[in-house]
Amino acid sequence: MNSVAEPPKGPMPRRSGIRMAVTSVIVVLLVAFVVGNSETVRMSFIFFHAHVRLIWALLCTAILGALADRLAPQIGARRRSKARKP
Repeated sequence: MNSVAEPPKGPMPRRSGIRMAVTSVIVVLLVAFVVGNSETVRMSFIFFHAHVRLIWALLCTAILGALADRLAPQIGARRRSKARKP
């Protein structure tokens, strides 16, 4: 006996169709965003300057912001737990 369930055959379930439509819209918006922000900008760092495409600067700052958003509560909780210990 085969314990692996086979995917349903026939027309795609409604939820999968909606998911595919939403994913398609997100991909189209992402491509438009990349094309619209493809010019080169000068970024100043502490010790040097760099010329990068604006999209990379935006993506890097978004990733760093997301990481900070996820790590800040964990660091705060760790500090609070250390402060409570005698």
